[in-house]
Amino acid sequence: MDNLPSIPRRFKGDKITAEDHNNLAKAVANIARSTPANHKNFAPVSHEYHPFEFYNIRKSGGAWDVRIEPGFVIETNIQLSTVTKTWTPEIAATPMTDATLAVPIRITIADGDEIYLTFETNQKGLISAAPEIEVTTSAGAVHHVPPSPGNSGTNGVYKIKIATCTITNSVMFIEDVELRDNFYWPNQLIELENVGSEAEIVKAFDATNNKHPLRTLKGDGTDPGSGSDIHDLYLTATQNADTIAFSGKVEITGSGTSSSHPWKATPNGDEFINVARGHVMGFKPYTDGTYGSADFFLPFVEILQTYAGGTVEVTDATGFLYATCTVTSSIEGQEGAYGDGDIGGDLYRPAAAPTVVFSDVAIAAYAPLDAKVHFLLAEVSKAGGVAAVEEQLLFHNPSIQLDSVFNIP
Repeated sequence: MDNLPSIPRRFKGDKITAEDHNNLAKAVANIARSTPANHKNFAPVSHEYHPFEFYNIRKSGGAWDVRIEPGFVIETNIQLSTVTKTWTPEIAATPMTDATLAVPIRITIADGDEIYLTFETNQKGLISAAPEIEVTTSAGAVHHVPPSPGNSGTNGVYKIKIATCTITNSVMFIEDVELRDNFYWPNQLIELENVGSEAEIVKAFDATNNKHPLRTLKGDGTDPGSGSDIHDLYLTATQNADTIAFSGKVEITGSGTSSSHPWKATPNGDEFINVARGHVMGFKPYTDGTYGSADFFLPFVEILQTYAGGTVEVTDATGFLYATCTVTSSIEGQEGAYGDGDIGGDLYRPAAAPTVVFSDVAIAAYAPLDAKVHFLLAEVSKAGGVAAVEEQLLFHNPSIQLDSVFNIP
C-alpha cells in the first residue's frame, strides 16, 4: 500500500475538497482491488477553494450532487459604460453568490455529464444576460459575428467546459477539470461601417478568415503615353461629412493666352471651358493721301481685335460656344478713282475686342450693320456638373471681309 495517495488529516468543521474526495475514492477503490495505482502525478491538495471548484460530492436519494465554489465572469468591452463588468453566474436561475444561501448551491450530476459555464452575447460580443452553470454539451456554441455590408450579424452562444463527471466502481469522480479561475471575457470583434451613400469601401465580414476586407482604389483606363495633348491631372481629396470627394484639374501651361491653335476650347474640370487667345481681323481704307485719282485700286490695310483668353461657363446640358465680335461699317470712297467717278463700298470691320459666349441654341452668324458677328467656336456639353468639348469647330483667326464694292458715277 506504499503507493496510495497521501490523505491529509481533516478535523471537524474542515472543508473537504473535490480533490480530497477523489483521492479518498481512488484509495478505497485501489484497496478493494488490491492493485494500487500510480499516484505520483497527483497535485497537492489545497485547503482553499478556487473559483468554480467542486467539493462535497454526495449521493442523495439515488442521485449524485456536488457543491461548486462561486466564480465570476469579468467582461471588458468598449461598449460598456465602465471599463469592466463583473457577472455572477447562476445555477437554476439562482445567483451563485445569493446571500440567502447558507452554503453554495448544489448541482445534480450523473455519470458522463459535462458541466459548462455558458453565456450569450450580442452581435458585437457584449454579454447579454447572466452566465449559467449547467449540465449540457458543447453542441450549439456559436461565435458572434458583427454586422457588415450584406451581413446582418450573428449573436454569440459560448460554452466553456469546467469538468467531466465519471462514476468508477460506484464512486463519482470530477475529472478533466478545465476551468480553475474566474473567466475573463475580453473586448471582442469590432464592426466596420460604410457611412454616406457613395461607393462602399468596407466589404462583408469574412468570418472564415476572421477579417474585415476593404476595397482598394483603382485607376481606370489605359496610359495614353505622352505628347503635347497629354497633361497631368491633379486630384484633390476633400472630406465632406460622411464622404471623401475627389476632384481633379488639368493644368495646361498658357491655356489662357496661347495653345496649339487660336480659340482652342479645353475642359476646366468643372462647369467652365477654357478658351485660348484668338483674334478677329478686318480691313479699312488706307487714307494717308498718297493715292490719287489716277490709281485704279483703292488700298486697304488689315486691322485686328484680340481676345486675351479666358473661361466660359456652360449653363445647360448641350450648347455652343461663339466668338462674338461687334462690327461697324461705313461708306468709304475715293474720288475719281475709276473713270472720273467715285469708288465706294460698305466696309465691315471689328469695332471692339471679341468675347466668347455660351448659347444653348444655334444663333445667326451674321447680324445687320453696326451689330455683331458670331463665329461658331465649339460644340459643348455638361453632365454631373462637369463641362466637356464635344467638337472644336474654329481653328484659326477669322476675318471680316469687305462686303461690296461699287462705282459711284
